[in-house]
Amino acid sequence: GRLQGLAQATGTAAVRRGGARLAGPLTLVFPDLTANDENRVKLEVSFPINNSAASVSGYTVSRREQQQVLRVPFDTQRNDVEGTWRALLSAALTQGFTPTGEGYVVIHTRGTSSTEYQLVVTD
Repeated sequence: GRLQGLAQATGTAAVRRGGARLAGPLTLVFPDLTANDENRVKLEVSFPINNSAASVSGYTVSRREQQQVLRVPFDTQRNDVEGTWRALLSAALTQGFTPTGEGYVVIHTRGTSSTEYQLVVTD
């Protein structure tokens, strides 16, 4: 919707000013899922970029090592946010993984629109 369009335009402008290009979908980063509740949600709005960018005032470039995630498509007709995170947490524990507390919501807009929830885990 409108928020997604605004985020896309802002992200595109920032990386162009910094000399980079978007290399992936809009990604909401939740550094600590346990810190969020119905009254407060801490998140970062981000996009993967194709190379290192020059510093752009008001924006931060973060490098992330490859991470292991459990992921699930989000269906607004059948799923709710809290239930989706709980299902991913349960799946991680059942499969013997240790959740790090970090999560992503990846919003794909090229081709078919879809949203994917990802929970970062370790062995």
